[in-house]
Amino acid sequence: MNRIQKFAICYLAALLFLGWGIAIGKYNVFPYSILAGIKNFVVGDPAEENVSFFDRLINDFGGKPKRNLKKWKPSDARQYQPVAIPGASPSRGPARVFQSDRSMPGYRLIVGIFDFDESPHGAVLLDEVGNVVHTWVLHEQGLDWEVSHPDTNKILLGVHPLPDGSLIFTFINGSSIQRFDSSGNRMWATEGYFNHSIMPDGFGNIWSVGPGNTTGFSKIDIETGEIEQQITFESIMKSNPEIDILGIRQDDGSREWIDQGGGRWHPNDAEPLRPELAEYFPQFSVGDLLISLRSLNLIFVVDPDSHEVKWWQMGLVRRQHDPDWQPDGSITIFDNNMHREPSRIVRVRPEDFSHQVIYDGADEDLYTRNSGNHQMLPNGNILMTVSQQGRIVEVTPDGEVAFEFLNTYNADEDTALQVMECFHLPEGFFDFKEF
Repeated sequence: MNRIQKFAICYLAALLFLGWGIAIGKYNVFPYSILAGIKNFVVGDPAEENVSFFDRLINDFGGKPKRNLKKWKPSDARQYQPVAIPGASPSRGPARVFQSDRSMPGYRLIVGIFDFDESPHGAVLLDEVGNVVHTWVLHEQGLDWEVSHPDTNKILLGVHPLPDGSLIFTFINGSSIQRFDSSGNRMWATEGYFNHSIMPDGFGNIWSVGPGNTTGFSKIDIETGEIEQQITFESIMKSNPEIDILGIRQDDGSREWIDQGGGRWHPNDAEPLRPELAEYFPQFSVGDLLISLRSLNLIFVVDPDSHEVKWWQMGLVRRQHDPDWQPDGSITIFDNNMHREPSRIVRVRPEDFSHQVIYDGADEDLYTRNSGNHQMLPNGNILMTVSQQGRIVEVTPDGEVAFEFLNTYNADEDTALQVMECFHLPEGFFDFKEF
């Protein structure tokens, strides 16, 4: 082979590699996911503000869960009771609970990182006096397909409890949506990147974000895990040509999507209007979906069949989570209020767009940059998950703290593990004979 031929081969190889490199960046072809994973590991997630490269190594190889440790000092004004987490690693300390007689009676299901021996992730059920009466260990081990990340590098976000004690759940960085029974046995698993909230429709199905973070939403059968229906963002855009609320993060010249900082949309909730609440929202229909897109500071209501957008509100909140239908005809929202602090609960009335802040977290230094949710309780209290402080906080209508759970990891260091969701459940919700 002469010198010209060698040069030509080298030149063609360089062109191929250049083309491949462009395709990797533009079309996310192999090995985009591997390279992105390496980059994210080395650089770190912006939410992991003080987590070093070596801390990430320790976390991901099964050591101390440093990716999910948060600093939080409990209030000196409250007396906390230590609460042991059965099955947790001996390296973590007991959690702490404060409760007054103004708290809502019932059980509380808390989802998060508890550093169990089998997996970091799970859920604990607290009885009315704050004792742990049941635990679930949740993971993606033993699936029939390859998972994208180890359990140590996932975040359990999206859980739906059922009366038989089973839980349906998803992970950020996960590869499935699953249902485990009360003993932690897998009942079914569906492949795909499902994430964030899981919401029942009242007809034997749940809605979840995914598969994928830029695809849309899926309706899934509770009993089988089969996907019954999918809604894509593209179909919503095409069905509403006169309402351009989804194309804001698209470059004017190239028409490429601007995905930095949480993605082009970052969907985190799809809550169907259930039959028992439909009478309070005459402008909407049973099954209409209340959608939250974090990156756009946007919530909207869409018909899941026609994909018609019936109502929308943008800019009222900043990087919000968990909009909920309420029986007074309003929608309440967990406003993370990212970078501005504190996090808040905001109420908006769809009929006239009037709104009010019904809880401002300033007095409690209540703030979570990511995640977070809330639940309006029958006695008027508000139950909130403050994920990045490792706290569950219940406040009365006049702002008094009636209940607080701290997922303490080390009391001497004032560190806590993240909690991702909390559900207040009436005492008869679970059939304990199934446990």
